[in-house]
Amino acid sequence: MKNSRFIQLALAVGLVFATGVPAFAAREQSSKDISKFKDQLQKEANVSKKDIEAIEPELREYSQHNGDPKQMSEVAKTAVQNNCTGNCLSDTLKAMNTAMAKGLTDRDAQTLVNQALREQVQARNQGTITEQELGGKVRASVDEKLSGRAIPPAGPSGREMAPGAPESGAPGTTPMAPGSTAPGTSGGPASMGGDGGRTTEGEVGR
Repeated sequence: MKNSRFIQLALAVGLVFATGVPAFAAREQSSKDISKFKDQLQKEANVSKKDIEAIEPELREYSQHNGDPKQMSEVAKTAVQNNCTGNCLSDTLKAMNTAMAKGLTDRDAQTLVNQALREQVQARNQGTITEQELGGKVRASVDEKLSGRAIPPAGPSGREMAPGAPESGAPGTTPMAPGSTAPGTSGGPASMGGDGGRTTEGEVGR
């Protein structure tokens, strides 16, 4: 009886160790990655230390999207160069995460957000919007550009599916063997003219 309890306890401890240690290691690695990300933003984008700490949630979310730090660094650099710091910078990076959540790649998200940022900076310089409105306007512009773009559904494989593309083996689709033709079509070459490319008696030997 005592041996049975001891075995159960050992199994429970082993299970906790097996699941807890990898999770802890993953968190440690994530923290190291974010730390490197912060250093990169400070060096390459000239983001202040105060702003770096403020945008940590955006950096973590971006990391969860598996985004390349280089792309976000470019967006942050453009923002800082145009005096978009503090809340403005935070809103701009949130817009980039929104774009990626909608299915855009990190590169496409960078292009979209930088475009929106340039448009709103121009509006600010022309006096159409205020300095305080800049970040919010960038987010609103990105949301408008993304309107109608649904989040791509994940197929059974877990990968995002392109709009209109059937998942392999999905109902209504029949995989075709190499060299086979769709039902209702001939297996021969495409017709060339009215006679379907067939030779006639008079054409043989010409």
